[in-house]
Amino acid sequence: MRLIQAKVRCVEGVVDTGWLVPGRQTTVIYGPVGSGKKHFLKALEALNPVYDISVENPFVNHPEIWQQGKYKRRVYPEKKTAVFMVFSAQPNLVRELDNIDPALIETDRIEVGRRLDLSRWITFVEISASTRWSEIADQMKTLRERLQHCSKGRDFVLQGDFIDMLAATDRVKGEVAVTCANWLNSIADVLTEEDRPLLDTCMQKTQRAERFITARKKVEESLPPTIAVHKEQSIRADYSFSFLEKADTDCDPVVSLLRNIFHSYRLGSKHGRERFFSTLKEPYADIKSLLVAGINLPELMVDENGFTLTAYTPDSILAKRVQLMGLVALLSTVCYGRPPLLLIDQLDEGMDDETADTFIGWLQDFSGYCQIILATGSRRVALRPGWQAVKRIGPEGLTEGGIISE
Repeated sequence: MRLIQAKVRCVEGVVDTGWLVPGRQTTVIYGPVGSGKKHFLKALEALNPVYDISVENPFVNHPEIWQQGKYKRRVYPEKKTAVFMVFSAQPNLVRELDNIDPALIETDRIEVGRRLDLSRWITFVEISASTRWSEIADQMKTLRERLQHCSKGRDFVLQGDFIDMLAATDRVKGEVAVTCANWLNSIADVLTEEDRPLLDTCMQKTQRAERFITARKKVEESLPPTIAVHKEQSIRADYSFSFLEKADTDCDPVVSLLRNIFHSYRLGSKHGRERFFSTLKEPYADIKSLLVAGINLPELMVDENGFTLTAYTPDSILAKRVQLMGLVALLSTVCYGRPPLLLIDQLDEGMDDETADTFIGWLQDFSGYCQIILATGSRRVALRPGWQAVKRIGPEGLTEGGIISE
């Protein structure tokens, strides 16, 4: 899935960014120190993080009052969506969704949001996730009328009294959907064969809300992990299993990913470790081939005690940051079966111009493997050729409509 729109609002350091349209592979966002870049990336990461969001809670410091234009409103976390993302689904996902419900072939755009209370919602753009009663009211009444013309069906006419109690705008979901489905199932053996297509149509529309629950689960399984990588982070030489169980790891993506891999692959067993290494081979080779010439992808070993990393270069700022990003992309692919959406926080900082040019050139090439959003305080980096989208934070920071095209 590819990010095609994003918006953040009502979180610490961010009022309302407005809708951001990123590049297909690369986007750079630049602004001065203190303009809100880190807060923005932190909020984006919260959509589908690799850390336990219920423990870390990135929205804990959200404002109690939210002002939009001239109006101020009290913030209710269970109602206020903090981060929105719209994704374009890949053709294979669209086909899988179509198999769940034919209506889903009509769009490949999926919107996902995370509320301040940490709950998440998924909608399919331009497609309703449930049927309105007005869409099937006439067909249901027709079926009830036809039951009156056969002796076996008359007993079911009175059971269809609920049909007259529903309003045109009512949604056919929850108890309404259950009532409709139960009645349709009860009359299936009574109707004639010529009534079967009408019955099937009503049943299909009645069960749409239930099928869309299944579709949303499929989308959740396909969402790219949203991973923020910060300049303060670095790779350790080893990660013991006891260290990975600590709670004070500050959302370090490598730690979070290794922890998730440990549990999902059951690395405490020999069979789990063998399965892990088997899965690791292909993405390791792919990412290794994409690194800057002369820079190696760290080699990852695991035994019954934990993970060990070798062949990394901690003394070179370029190698250190390239290897960190390569390792995060690798672990995400191994853990979730898909590359991440990488949110890079000023990894160009501290580099001289020549090193920064090398890093940014590699970054733009690496975006062929995973979509990248880079936040930077360097106008020189932002104006470097090759970016597909360049955005800047307004002079007053991330206020309303605070991210604008350059």
